[in-house]
Amino acid sequence: MTGSLSFFLIGTPPSLNKVGASKNWRAWHRHKKSWQEDVEMWLLAEKMPRGCSFADVRVVLRFPTRRRRDIGNYQAMLEKVAGDALVNGGFIPDDTPEFYSFTSLEFDPEIGREQTTITVNWEKRAESGTTLLEPGISDENLHRIDQAEEG
Repeated sequence: MTGSLSFFLIGTPPSLNKVGASKNWRAWHRHKKSWQEDVEMWLLAEKMPRGCSFADVRVVLRFPTRRRRDIGNYQAMLEKVAGDALVNGGFIPDDTPEFYSFTSLEFDPEIGREQTTITVNWEKRAESGTTLLEPGISDENLHRIDQAEEG
């Protein structure tokens, strides 16, 4: 089973230039924690299923002015925030490449109110020992199909 959800947050995370490791790690951690809590809350509000086997995240940032910005200065925090929110909320087991991918970060070409749009594409596989049934096939009919194949 697969699905997708999108939501937006007012504002954008701070640039690594403003709260990077060489500046003030406490400020970076404070911003990261706040953004992670917001993302996790929205994942719950959008009813993302827990126990997914994989999640792919894409983010678009919109700013009120056109000026040069370095994507890398925003990607570090957003990639960490999204992965940690997905793990902490129980949506994926870990934020390693086996379970999580931060595919893209883009800047919206339109100017306007600062906004962060997050899209999560998720996959949920059947647990070991279970079968995802096709629509219209009941457990009883599946058992009959198995018996027919054995005979």
